[in-house]
Amino acid sequence: MEQLHPEDRERVIAAWNAAIPRGDDFRIEFCIRRHDGVHRWFQTQAVALRDERGAVVKWFGTNTDIQDMKAAEAALRSLADRLEQLVDERTKELVVSQDRLRALASELNLAEQRERKRLATELHDHLQQILVLGKLTIGQGKRVAAGVPACEQVLKKVDDIFSDALTYTRTLASDLSPTVLRDHGLAAALRWLGIYMQKHG
Repeated sequence: MEQLHPEDRERVIAAWNAAIPRGDDFRIEFCIRRHDGVHRWFQTQAVALRDERGAVVKWFGTNTDIQDMKAAEAALRSLADRLEQLVDERTKELVVSQDRLRALASELNLAEQRERKRLATELHDHLQQILVLGKLTIGQGKRVAAGVPACEQVLKKVDDIFSDALTYTRTLASDLSPTVLRDHGLAAALRWLGIYMQKHG
């Protein structure tokens, strides 16, 4: 008992005293002081040898030095703890990175929407007004050129070109920033988008 580590004595004695009366197989790990005073981990196993009547006559057992195995287990636990810590750190970094990416994507999307709206406004407030003014001017020219077939024909072609350009800019402005979304909300905009996609294949 004196060779046992003080922290292990009570536990080992209690386990041994419980095994003796029943003759149960005995197995336990504890620290033993070596001849040089160093405590090392050992695994003790013992089995009861019985006579023909089943009575325990003596015990047969072994003490196996498991210090290296315990050190390896401790190193493995330490490594597993460090690995878990690294995984936690990397996971947190990844979550932060994903949050940043989401924020950037949202920012980019908002910037795109603002630019679309700006372009649509420019088309509507500036270019379309110029085209309408062009059509009005062509209308005045048609009245002046009445009776001159060559002039009427050229002015009609120019008027048609202005009409096509005006239709195109209206479509483009609507595609860039659908007024239905701004005026009637997401549900109406989704319905409009479905119809638009069916129409254009």
